[in-house]
Amino acid sequence: MYERKTQAPPRKPAVPGGTIAAHRPPHDVRIGDFVHLDGAYHQIQDMRSAGDTSRRVLLFAEHSPLTMTEAMTIHRPVGTC
Repeated sequence: MYERKTQAPPRKPAVPGGTIAAHRPPHDVRIGDFVHLDGAYHQIQDMRSAGDTSRRVLLFAEHSPLTMTEAMTIHRPVGTC
């Protein structure tokens, strides 16, 4: 028998306004860029080197740190491109 879904599927959050998406490697990420993690966009507050330029530890205000080891989609504010 057909059962109705009680919840709508989760929607992807809106892209941060005034940003441009680009696929960037770890050495090309900047403080102030946005990363999509766990269903939300988080702005990079600080970062640390993880040994060399091919790895970076990204630090966020409201998310645990992320070790970036490969290129990923980053949203950069337009004025800093």
